Amino acid sequence: MQTVEDVVLRGHEFLSQLPNWQRIVVAVRDGDQLVVRAATGLEEVDAPLPLAFFDQVMEKGKGVLVLDASKDAKVQLPDGILSALCSPIVDAGGAARGVLYADSLARPGAFAYGHLFAADQLARQLGPALVSAVPASPLPAEPAAGKPPLVPIALIGAALLWALFGSLVSSGRKLEVERVESTPTIVTATTADPQAVVRSFLACLQQRNPAGAYRLLSQSHQRRLSEQDFTAEIETWMGVPENAWALSYRRAGPAIKLGDTVAEVEIEPGEDKPGKTWKWTLVLDDEGWRVDRLQLK
Repeated sequence: MQTVEDVVLRGHEFLSQLPNWQRIVVAVRDGDQLVVRAATGLEEVDAPLPLAFFDQVMEKGKGVLVLDASKDAKVQLPDGILSALCSPIVDAGGAARGVLYADSLARPGAFAYGHLFAADQLARQLGPALVSAVPASPLPAEPAAGKPPLVPIALIGAALLWALFGSLVSSGRKLEVERVESTPTIVTATTADPQAVVRSFLACLQQRNPAGAYRLLSQSHQRRLSEQDFTAEIETWMGVPENAWALSYRRAGPAIKLGDTVAEVEIEPGEDKPGKTWKWTLVLDDEGWRVDRLQLK
């Protein structure tokens, strides 16, 4: 039986494979609230999420592709967003259950209609899956005794939503957008588990998206290696056909906790596939579980 987290992760993994994105979000309805269940890139972009746009897409029940927001008067997005893709997660009865969303503040035309078509197809599968899924684990009201909260997040007047990949974020936002504009809302977050982080990291590598993978490296790893150097190393490694082939069929196994702040995930070659199992080590940073050491041979 799938859990809500399983369904959400499917959506997030799909979005992470799109080209040119700067932010990706999976948001799911919980009663009369829209809850951001997974997000990547929000902490790096100083722009609010287009909450009213989410509502419009869910109300119409039809995906929307924004090629260039600066030239499209029909779509109102927060200043700075140039390209966006949003697909409603709809159940078998046609009721909106949430959205899949990606955007870029760096370039117009970041996404194509083929991407929207694929997102719409997946969103139609996720809706019924959410209906039959095991309810999500409740978010903790308070951090564990003696430990600071991993990711304190505040959403003030819908001006800023700062989140990390894989975070489970209760937006506390009523669907009436005007209430958000006048009412400060406090948001708490918990990070994704180690396996979820590795699955998305692996998906980024398989889709040749080193920038997305770099976001999921530990702080210490990023201090040791710049994004430019990491990208160069990955592209060089992927340039060897045998390496690219070996990576293409890999999948993340279960996570093994080695302590409160260290975990190991085996990257398995898959059934009847050649190659030995790789082992990737994760550490618990201020930003949550992040990949610290990875074996690629």
